[in-house]
Amino acid sequence: KFKGIGVALVTTFKSDKSVDFDALRKLGRLQLAGGTDFLVVMGTTAESPTLSSEEKEAILETVLDENAGQLPVVFGVIVENEVTIFFHFLNSNH
Repeated sequence: KFKGIGVALVTTFKSDKSVDFDALRKLGRLQLAGGTDFLVVMGTTAESPTLSSEEKEAILETVLDENAGQLPVVFGVIVENEVTIFFHFLNSNH
């Protein structure tokens, strides 16, 4: 059950346009220390339409690893059709 305040994590990027996983981990730690009740990854504020499936999975894995089960995590799935959603979850570890 989700309750309290959830924070939509932004997707952090380096100057070469690759995902900045170190900065993402830092954001996760900041939210843990600040009393956030749950994290939102790939929410509607994220850049999910511009990221590959591999990048999205790596972002989720990074947040889950840094979070280490301390807070519930919501993972946004924004795709163009139901088949893609089904395929994503069928091939996911989560």
